[in-house]
Amino acid sequence: MNNGTTTAEVKCDLHQFERNRYFYGKLLSVRDFEVEQRYSREHRYLHNQSLHGKGVVCGLKVEKSDEAKIVVKPGLALDCCGREIVVARDHQVDLKSADFQLALETALSNNRPVYLCLKYDECSREPAPVTANVSTCEEVCDYSRIQENFVFDFLTGLPAPAPSTACETWMNLTSVVSEIREGAQKIAEIERTAPRYVRPGEVFEVHRRIKPLASNKTIRVTDSLPPGFGRKDGLLAMEVVKTLEGRAVHSAYLVEVADSATTAAYQIAGQETQPSVVSLNASSVEVISSAQSVEAKIQEVLFEQQFAACPHCANDPNGSCVVLAKITLQPQGSSFAIGVVDPINFSDADQRLYRQLVYGAPLLVELLECARNWWLKQPFTPGFQTVTGTVRFEDLGPGERRTSAPAISHGFGAIPVNINLAVETDASVNEYIMGELNPAYFEIKDEAPPAFAALVKNDGTFKIILTNQTQEQKDYTIRWWATPAIEL
Repeated sequence: MNNGTTTAEVKCDLHQFERNRYFYGKLLSVRDFEVEQRYSREHRYLHNQSLHGKGVVCGLKVEKSDEAKIVVKPGLALDCCGREIVVARDHQVDLKSADFQLALETALSNNRPVYLCLKYDECSREPAPVTANVSTCEEVCDYSRIQENFVFDFLTGLPAPAPSTACETWMNLTSVVSEIREGAQKIAEIERTAPRYVRPGEVFEVHRRIKPLASNKTIRVTDSLPPGFGRKDGLLAMEVVKTLEGRAVHSAYLVEVADSATTAAYQIAGQETQPSVVSLNASSVEVISSAQSVEAKIQEVLFEQQFAACPHCANDPNGSCVVLAKITLQPQGSSFAIGVVDPINFSDADQRLYRQLVYGAPLLVELLECARNWWLKQPFTPGFQTVTGTVRFEDLGPGERRTSAPAISHGFGAIPVNINLAVETDASVNEYIMGELNPAYFEIKDEAPPAFAALVKNDGTFKIILTNQTQEQKDYTIRWWATPAIEL
């Protein structure tokens, strides 16, 4: 704790720096030496605050010691002012200390956890006699050293982090999520991802992902494009039959922007027609001037979002508090005992309330994580092995439906896989008719019949079921691709 005088308070916000100017014969006072120290400290703090951010640099692991005590291991943190907080050796924290009584009583009465945090502090040390031209018979002392120290505190709640749009801006993608309900039951979520900025004449992809929250349901959705936007390839309609809870289904289509499209924001809307007609949340796509590149637009917007205002320390009293762990308390008679110490990630993970870590370039880390997460959500993930093969259906009569036999081994064993199908039109030149081979929405019925794959659970095999919807007997070759499924 601070028990004496310290140097002048260091500012956390932007300000003009001042340093000493020396000359021969200058009389140096205490104020001059304080300015000298403050100048170097404030420059270092500004660097830390602006380029590295707030959080744990290394160490500071939190462990349970006994029913009422925890141990914080050595480590380094930066607070929001950029000040370094050093814990040089194991430090034991007694939760039953009077310093923490109010916060812990509040948490217990509300049946909530507490959050251990670390704060910067200074401690004055080594008193020494003061030589002064004063008329006094008493010896005057002052402290001759200041030790940079720390204190612990407990918070009963964490503020929700400010939403960041840097990821979507940098990737030039926006995602909107809509709920699909059957009566009062929420049976699925649909996410539509589209570019945020496009130019006249460009072609872009719209990706949809339906995540079923219930099994054995039928879900049909159809997107609608605004004037000036035309479907280039793929289908605006999407159907999932006999859903499997938790297993995501993907679909995509291409959109072409007319050369005459004006500079404005356009809405891609959607409608769910099964189990009922419900409007889905719209995706906003902004057409920018053909004279400006999308990359330049992204840089312009990213600057306004991230760099137009310089970082500064939060105004709230807990802004300089670096959170280390979440601690669950268990009532024990008139007192309590420590339950779970969770120093890594909190249960509020959906709100991104994680233990803050300091990286060399926080924005770069955020954007790389953003790119990684985006690729993981794609149905075909780079780096995954894909197995392919063909099945020949000969002399398929008009309207006949046939199942391939014997069962086909996809080569990945019992793990979940995605199977994609196409009709092979000319094996010599590798031409295929691709699309959603679905009886309800397939459009090229004369050339490509409806087909779907049926996986045999935990068997490592599947079957292809094909229907000839033409009025003549035909032969078909179905090309299949198997890729390990990604659990999302």
